[in-house]
Amino acid sequence: NGVDPFGLEVSAIFTPGNGAFFIRDNDTGQYAFSNNFFSGEAGLTSSQSHGPVPAGEFSILSRPGKMAGMQAFRLEANDENFGDDKINGGRSEIRLHYGTISWGCVTCRVSKEFANILQVLNSTKTSKVEVDRKGTLGKLGFKETLTKYGSLTVKGNNARLNFNPKTGDVTLTTTRSDLSSRIKTTTRKICTVNKEGVCQ
Repeated sequence: NGVDPFGLEVSAIFTPGNGAFFIRDNDTGQYAFSNNFFSGEAGLTSSQSHGPVPAGEFSILSRPGKMAGMQAFRLEANDENFGDDKINGGRSEIRLHYGTISWGCVTCRVSKEFANILQVLNSTKTSKVEVDRKGTLGKLGFKETLTKYGSLTVKGNNARLNFNPKTGDVTLTTTRSDLSSRIKTTTRKICTVNKEGVCQ
């Protein structure tokens, strides 16, 4: 499953509404932030095959090979069918990668910023998870073991991640309307970057 019982892996948040991505090592506080992320083809919805990734919880897993010349990761939905490389609705093969084209993956446009994210991912403590093997063997019940780096939360379009370089605060702001159609905005501080460059 996608649980990190000792809190030693990474936690990441993606807010498609403003293209922001934040990742933090839960053990060391090492972090990276980018405002240059996107997901899916313009004009499509999350229910369509090349539309944006839907809101939800994902595990960040290893995958073979590179995409656009850089290391990429499998995003496995933390659902009742963990390990099938699919999300509810039948879409499959959601990835975290660098590039200028996204068919529904979580994609960073800027290679330097993605390299910072890779540094956090490749420095964290990891665990192992079992997933379905690809192809016919997977359909027959065969499994394979992948490395798990941590978790990613994809928020809805009503959420915004922000980083204030003056205060060092990383915040998540969510806007909702109540039953009387009044707009309510809440802001939660995720962590604060200290002088040593650690987000606590």
